[in-house]
Amino acid sequence: MKSTFIKIIFLLFSIIILGILSLIVFNVFFNTPQRKVSKALGINASSGKILSHIDTHGGFHGDGYTYTVLQFSDDSYCDRIPTSAPWHSLPLSSSMQTILYGTTKDSQITSPLFSDDNGNPLFPKIENGFYYFKDRHSKSTNPFDDSAIWNRYSYNFTIAVYDFDRRTLYFGMFDT
Repeated sequence: MKSTFIKIIFLLFSIIILGILSLIVFNVFFNTPQRKVSKALGINASSGKILSHIDTHGGFHGDGYTYTVLQFSDDSYCDRIPTSAPWHSLPLSSSMQTILYGTTKDSQITSPLFSDDNGNPLFPKIENGFYYFKDRHSKSTNPFDDSAIWNRYSYNFTIAVYDFDRRTLYFGMFDT
């Protein structure tokens, strides 16, 4: 009787350990930055080489941002970008300019929302390409319009800028 009980406990313990290991393996191999970018933008980015990846989420209620830079070896990613909303040809809208690079107006300084430890913008200035914006905020009436982004106290949006000349995608998700 005691031996059967020990076998059952060992079996349950083994199943739990195998389950935890399976979750770890799944997370390591299948939860890649390319997969996250692909899911968010609806365009397969699996062939992109990761040049940079920062994820500051994990704070209070998952607040933080994700910033990923993917470079492609050919124009195949560029060819899949739709030429209509939610993608737009550069130049950026004024809201996107402020989000990515910050602004100074009448001695009021707005810092970029995606910045390094010194306050410098993470997104480089790009002249030839497309940009993407999706407002994921619960109060958003049009998720692909960035004009109302500053009319609320919290932000939840996804942005991307594709640089045609460098075949590079700069991707960000911001959550407050």
